[in-house]
Amino acid sequence: MVEPAKIPNHMHDLVAKVLAFSSSQLARHAVFYPFAAVCEKGKFDCVMTDHAPSVTDASDMIEILQWRLIDIAYAKPLQTALAYSAILAEKNQIPCDAVAIELSDEKDSNYFLVFPYTVTNGEVIFAEPLTETSN
Repeated sequence: MVEPAKIPNHMHDLVAKVLAFSSSQLARHAVFYPFAAVCEKGKFDCVMTDHAPSVTDASDMIEILQWRLIDIAYAKPLQTALAYSAILAEKNQIPCDAVAIELSDEKDSNYFLVFPYTVTNGEVIFAEPLTETSN
């Protein structure tokens, strides 16, 4: 697994769980739907969206998950992650698939990681992440 160097050590386990789930979905289905994960005292839970007629695309699912994480984390300090599919496209470059992960920790520090990946023979290979921090 790629270790994102710019996030605190206590967040690495959550990132590893998110990447493992993303990888399993990508290897099986070649896509994954947005999902969220929470970690409280070393216990991990996954948060998904319900399928409803009002949910028309991934951006709707991301917004629903963001509000769920706010509701969940409001009551108690948690580590949270929101993961979704992204495409990196730079000028004059071939677009690259990626997993985007928005992280928050118990101290309200926020991190944004983007893991470019390739799928070769059913195996997902993540590149070093691009990171951004806002505290």
